[in-house]
Amino acid sequence: MQIKVDTQKNGTVVISATASVDEAIAARDQVVAKYAPQMKIQGFRPGKAPKALIEKSVKTDKLAEETLSILATQGYNQAIIENKLNPITQPSVSIPAAKDAQTTEDSLKVIWPKAIEEGIEIEILTFINPEISLEGWEKAVTSAKSEPAIEVAKDIKEAKEKGKKNKKDSENVEEPAPELTPEQKDQYLEDNILNALVTEVKFELPDALVRGETDHLLMHHIETIQKLGISYQDFLNSQQKTIEDVHNELTVEAEKNLRIRFILGEIAKERRDFFADNATLRDVMNYLRQLAKGEKPSPVEKDNTSDKSEPHVHDEQEHHHDHNHQH
Repeated sequence: MQIKVDTQKNGTVVISATASVDEAIAARDQVVAKYAPQMKIQGFRPGKAPKALIEKSVKTDKLAEETLSILATQGYNQAIIENKLNPITQPSVSIPAAKDAQTTEDSLKVIWPKAIEEGIEIEILTFINPEISLEGWEKAVTSAKSEPAIEVAKDIKEAKEKGKKNKKDSENVEEPAPELTPEQKDQYLEDNILNALVTEVKFELPDALVRGETDHLLMHHIETIQKLGISYQDFLNSQQKTIEDVHNELTVEAEKNLRIRFILGEIAKERRDFFADNATLRDVMNYLRQLAKGEKPSPVEKDNTSDKSEPHVHDEQEHHHDHNHQH
């Protein structure tokens, strides 16, 4: 199969796989062979009917879809192996020749049986980790604070003004704010570390990846509300929001989540001596928290039976975005 791969800096990978006539026919024959034992054709024992008769007995849409699925899988796997790609999402498949088709029937008219008469081009979209420059990340981490900073006056005049303001404000305050607990300080520090990294480390993210993460967050949000016995529309009404408002809010969260995941993964690769091959985000955060506190980081124990490949940082709730085949 002829393979062309376009890899972009933001992690977008577009694979163009062109199947020959012979390859398309071989894929079709696999589908026919799969259904042959199930077909009851008069005058023939199950699985013994001529291939042409079995093919006519299989619904055209099923035959075409499964043939294209086989070809897409072959092209995808070939591209991954030849180009040593490490996809982070499930692939999305489309057929360029049918891009203007409005319905499945229209798509089939364009694709089938032309695919087995002339061959066919299949386009596959997936994503890998984007290119990231970590310049400045360590300084950003070590500058993070574990608790809110106390404002200090620059001179006597400013001190007097602050004193007047604090005296006035104190009239409306019943009690001073409680001191943060060690756990709260750790959480405050982690939040500051992550915010500092997201601000300092710049790189491009593909819109499609952000949309996939946003959709995942929205589905989870809806399921959480519904499990409480509340319809999502009632929830939106109570918050005086529309579904678009929530989607926009989650888009911001989704982009930040992705940036954090990629940055921590890149740090794990840069400091691979500290991490096991399957380090978690928590492992990396513990390391960064130690750095921020000025402590000497403790290496994460490695599994001596594993290979020495680059560490793969994964979220404890890691998920992949599923992309359906589109014809």
